Amino acid sequence: MVKLQHGFTLIETLVAMVILSISFVAIWDWLSTANQTTSKIEENIVLPETIHQFHSFLMTISFDNQNEGIFEIGEHSVHWQAKLVQKSDEFLYRRQTNWIVAKYAVDFEVHSQLGVMFDNTFIIIRQWEDPNAFDTSIFSGRRIGSNG
Repeated sequence: MVKLQHGFTLIETLVAMVILSISFVAIWDWLSTANQTTSKIEENIVLPETIHQFHSFLMTISFDNQNEGIFEIGEHSVHWQAKLVQKSDEFLYRRQTNWIVAKYAVDFEVHSQLGVMFDNTFIIIRQWEDPNAFDTSIFSGRRIGSNG
């Protein structure tokens, strides 16, 4: 008489468990990769606007009063430092005698929750009237305020 078997053997159960665990690990890895990729894509979409806002901020400040700091926008922060590269009043000959022109190098790093996203340097030119400028209107033959 033939005896019927009920259930699975130990080897069949182990093979099924291995296949199931491999599929769970593969799905978990795929979901993790998709999550990281989505985060990086979102960060890179926001990055150009963050840099644009930071550049606009730099155009509004005086580097004499503030030459480093942290600019925060949304979930990002920009760590920056401005260094004077050249200043026209340091030269013997100046093309614009009534103005001081300065060139600044602004090093910056954009930070997010994942760490440093981007780093670069802006070159920014500023100019202002020279308080020690010599009045050259006395050599023009005209008086200031006259119409003739």
